[in-house]
Amino acid sequence: MGTKKMMLENLWKISRVRFESIRNDIKEEQLGYRIHPESNSLGFLLRHIAEVELMLGKSVFNFEADFVPQTFGKKYIDNTLFSNLNELLDFMSLSYEKILDGISKIDEDECTKLVKTPIGEFSLSDAIGRLITHTNYHVGQIGLIMKYGK
Repeated sequence: MGTKKMMLENLWKISRVRFESIRNDIKEEQLGYRIHPESNSLGFLLRHIAEVELMLGKSVFNFEADFVPQTFGKKYIDNTLFSNLNELLDFMSLSYEKILDGISKIDEDECTKLVKTPIGEFSLSDAIGRLITHTNYHVGQIGLIMKYGK
């Protein structure tokens, strides 16, 4: 039986399995693909996932992450902003590693402490759960875009 912290680390790693299985299949020309003309593009979603992870992670783990949010409350029809695949994948890797590092540094008794985030106050473990569900929600959309998008 593992600790709560080990469980959170494992859940965080597992949450990225689906994304990691498709990341090497993403082609730069697909970054502008969408399911519907008014929906978010694949590139937008890659950026958005990382931005949310970093924004929430900064408030939960107090790490530094300098970036300008570009996806909050916005839809972009112009895909040139999210057209560099390597840059987007590196940004997603950065957010994953920052969260994993933050989890690795928590004490066992901190898992239930309340943390204030831009979207409300939660226990630390619930905040991580929100990150996991958010990421997987959008990774599902990315899979659909890769399969059916244009």
